[in-house]
Order: sequence, then C-alpha cells, then structure tokens
Amino acid sequence: MRKTPGVDMSTGSLGQGFASSVGMALGLRNKGIPAYTYALLGDGELNEGIVWESAMIASHYKTNHLIAIVDKNGKQAGGFTKDIIHMEDVMKKWESFG
Repeated sequence: MRKTPGVDMSTGSLGQGFASSVGMALGLRNKGIPAYTYALLGDGELNEGIVWESAMIASHYKTNHLIAIVDKNGKQAGGFTKDIIHMEDVMKKWESFG
C-alpha cells in the first residue's frame, strides 16, 4: 500500500474510520500533541451505530481537535438515503453532541 503523508489510515467497514479518528484524536491529546484529526464520512455511513457511539465518546471526553466532514450527497450503496434511512437535520444531530 502506498503511504500518503498526513493520511494515517484508510477506512474499513462503514463507521470504522470515524471511530479510529476519535481514538487518534484522544491519543494525540493525551500525548500533548496539539494536532487536528479529520474524518471523512458519507451520509449513508451515518446509518451505522458505531458513528454515533464514537460521537458520544468524543463528546464525553471533550475531543476538541476532531473534525468530521460529511459528504451529504443523498446517495449510499443501496440507493438514495431518503429511501433507506432518512435523517432530517444531520447538522442538528451533530451539534447535539457539543
């Protein structure tokens, strides 16, 4: 596998990338490294429980150097998100975690 500078991992199953990002952000903070950790997610991926469990952990531990970027294109592997599991206000849900 070719290594891209600044990219520490690619994802596995849906939601795993965000969970790993939470762990990386916590680890960096515990080591006193003031770096930001970024996670890229698709809106279909938000159907996975691991995403919201990880968001709760990030909120609980006040992980403030973690940035989640969601590609809200309305599509996922099985079709359109509105036809599978539609979330009304994704931003409001994220903001509820603090």
